Amino acid sequence: MALLIFINMFFWTTLLIFLAAAKAVHKSETLERVLDRVYQLAVAINTEIFKKVLKVYIIVQGDTRLEYSKNYLVISNHVSWSDTFITQGVMNQIIPPFRFLSKKEVKYIPFVGFISWAYNFPLLSRNKLEKDKKKIIENTKNLGNRPISFFIYPEGTRFTKIKKKQQESPFKYLLKPKIGALTTLLKTDIEYENIVDITLLYPKTKISFWDLLSGNISHVYVYIRKLTIKKETPPHQIKSWMYQKWKEKDNLIRSFRD
Repeated sequence: MALLIFINMFFWTTLLIFLAAAKAVHKSETLERVLDRVYQLAVAINTEIFKKVLKVYIIVQGDTRLEYSKNYLVISNHVSWSDTFITQGVMNQIIPPFRFLSKKEVKYIPFVGFISWAYNFPLLSRNKLEKDKKKIIENTKNLGNRPISFFIYPEGTRFTKIKKKQQESPFKYLLKPKIGALTTLLKTDIEYENIVDITLLYPKTKISFWDLLSGNISHVYVYIRKLTIKKETPPHQIKSWMYQKWKEKDNLIRSFRD
């Protein structure tokens, strides 16, 4: 079944190459909307493959009262490469397409850098807040008046017991959250409707993307809640706020597993 995912991604990627080439010659609002539509169709087909072919039941709970016309910050726990496919599928066409924050080094990775440019993903520097703010504002200007959703994994990497031990994480099922990306996004001029917090709950504690593709995951619970935080909140308070939300997330996962 991995072949179906590959064929779908190959088709849309080929189309994306031509669209991006056109964008390099002449940028336009219409072309940007077409690129968004390509993203949405690719995600929609992948999600249907998961549901109809692989028989993965995606059970969504929580607050889904969201509007496509608003700006959002989306955060999630990170267990597997499957996470991005699941979260994109759940949020597809409900809120604006995800824009991922990446390190500037990805622009040198074949194809990944190309995708990042085509979809206006901000490529950020390390420990350079003001420079990153300018980069985000610059990228959002390329979107015109369209709404935007930024997606962040605050843990920065996938959860494993080894990483948890190395970090001395106070959580049972989560790594320590980092606030750098969130702080940077809050300090820009963009007004966000909410922070959308997604908790992914898999039936097994350890999974891989191959588990998803091979049909070894029967279901995934996706719990959504809307959070708010003031843009002027200082970093030390953002850190305390994030740790509290992560504690609540960890307790939710505990109630599911323990």
